[in-house]
Amino acid sequence: FNPRKMVEPDQGLQIKIAKFFLKNSQGGEITTVVKNLKMLLSQEAYESPQVQKAIKDHYEKHCYNFEVDGSKCLVTPKNREISEEFQNAYYDPDTQKIFEIDLETGTAVKVGDGENTEGELENLRKELVISLKEYLDKKFRGEKANIFVFPSEKAEYIFDIFVSCHNINMANYWAGEWLSMWKVKKDKHSEEYELEGNIQITAHYFEDGNVNLNIEKKVETKTYKIDAKPFAQDVKTKIEKEEDEFHSSLDTMYESVSTDFLKKMRRKVPVTGTSFSWEPKLFQSDMLNMWKH
Repeated sequence: FNPRKMVEPDQGLQIKIAKFFLKNSQGGEITTVVKNLKMLLSQEAYESPQVQKAIKDHYEKHCYNFEVDGSKCLVTPKNREISEEFQNAYYDPDTQKIFEIDLETGTAVKVGDGENTEGELENLRKELVISLKEYLDKKFRGEKANIFVFPSEKAEYIFDIFVSCHNINMANYWAGEWLSMWKVKKDKHSEEYELEGNIQITAHYFEDGNVNLNIEKKVETKTYKIDAKPFAQDVKTKIEKEEDEFHSSLDTMYESVSTDFLKKMRRKVPVTGTSFSWEPKLFQSDMLNMWKH
């Protein structure tokens, strides 16, 4: 076998392979994946618009948390800055920073400042951010988690909320993430609001093997009435409750894996109901009897 005699795949196939790896890579491992892709692909394939877009799509899909001039900024599918001046940047409304991702290093660089937004809708957004950060500080490792709240439509009180936490330890061959995306819809003068969301947990352990966990839960639209609590506090309470219940269901699932899930896949004993005897003498006797008959 001589690798030098191998025929290099055409550019189209290289791009297809790269997009597959980027789409299915665990969140938090993108820097390592990109580094290896750069070695494997031709320069033309790596720098192609399709591969560069797939890298950006990965960052957005997994809601990466970046440090930009000392502040934490989140990348999501909702905060890409599209203007004549900035074509590939992202805007963080909390820090009012516009930043771009350096795809080579996996870091973010500030490229501008956004405008200061004011008004009733922005005040409500800020209240949601403050309430949800209380939840983050309570339930997550603060330095690894972040939230993003963005008004999706100004005609109605609709907010997109992202909760993102990545815990990566490449030196010990594991990585994990908790992602949840929520949509809150409220009429301006109503005492009710709608909440729907999606929670996803992924984990990857790759020492002496390659084990992946990928669990997702869709939270159907529910209507809540705002009682004594302010709107932002009420939303935070409902999101925390949904995520706590999801977390508890995982604990229950793990406890029942050996008794329920694995039992349905594989018998503990053969169909005969008798366990195989590994005692040398009994084993020898059984083998002799088998050959005799």
